[in-house]
Amino acid sequence: MKRFMVFLSIVVLLIGLVPTVLAASRLRVAVVIAGELGDKSFYDSSYQGLTRAEQQLGIYGKVLPCKTDPANYMPQMIAASSNFDLVIVVGYELIDTLKQVAPQFPNVDYVYVDDVVKVGQVTSIVFKQNESSFMGGALAAMITERKGFPMVNAQKVVGFVAGEDYSVIRDFLIGFKQGVHYIDPNIKVLTGYVGGWDDPATAKEIALDQFHRGADVIFQVAGGSGLGVIDAAKQAGFWAIGVDSPQGYLAPHHIIGSVVKNVGNAVFDMIKAKIDGTYKRGVIYTYGIANNGVGLSYSKEMLHNVPADIIQKLIQLRTDIITGKIKVKSYFGKR
Repeated sequence: MKRFMVFLSIVVLLIGLVPTVLAASRLRVAVVIAGELGDKSFYDSSYQGLTRAEQQLGIYGKVLPCKTDPANYMPQMIAASSNFDLVIVVGYELIDTLKQVAPQFPNVDYVYVDDVVKVGQVTSIVFKQNESSFMGGALAAMITERKGFPMVNAQKVVGFVAGEDYSVIRDFLIGFKQGVHYIDPNIKVLTGYVGGWDDPATAKEIALDQFHRGADVIFQVAGGSGLGVIDAAKQAGFWAIGVDSPQGYLAPHHIIGSVVKNVGNAVFDMIKAKIDGTYKRGVIYTYGIANNGVGLSYSKEMLHNVPADIIQKLIQLRTDIITGKIKVKSYFGKR
């Protein structure tokens, strides 16, 4: 009986340890973001990919926000590297910090989202935002030329408001301008830069200025700042084009469509590859229009607001990009 009780005690103890062992055996994934969640755009999309992986793949995930404060970059990157198996980094502001930290943690896998970081074990994800931005430009051009369309004036002017001026944004702008001028080379494109990703007040001022200069469709590529452009659209009465995530629900009567970058899908793919054993260190994964990495949202709001003939034209343009009939220019050239 005594032996049996000892045996039973050991079994109970082992059963009690099972949840802890299973938790420890789960893949631990950190997403370090330069800003904060709540931008309804880029950062939120990466978080959606992480939560999807938690629900479907059983990983343990955590977001470490840096709140756009350089003092947080190094501590958050080190915290992620010290406690997680896979560290996904989102935000160009973190590139230099990643380059410093990654070599100190050779057993940790890193993924940088939205550009190429050539450091040891860092895997890079790049998007062909020029392709989806071309589609956004074509949409803007066809709307601004549509006579009698709500909130459209007689001038051939559209706008582009970005958070900051750097390589990825320049790629957006090149594609957008090409898309606009593919429809009509005589349409003027106004450009403006906020100087940050969490300043909707300044973005609103820039958008209102562009509106007063004739722009009746404005494409915002400004993260959290872009919410100011959407607010301006509602206040002044013009069309806005959202970015990174489907944003039509934010202003159903003022957002004509969204140029999406499926960051969440890419984040989920990298986590799944790590679990499946197909993850590759130091390589570059490219997401374009052909593999649904980028594109237009075709949300219910967009389908309601955009005339059917324009939707059909956009679908044809997508096909022409995929087949190579239309070659979209890129700031990066071929990489």
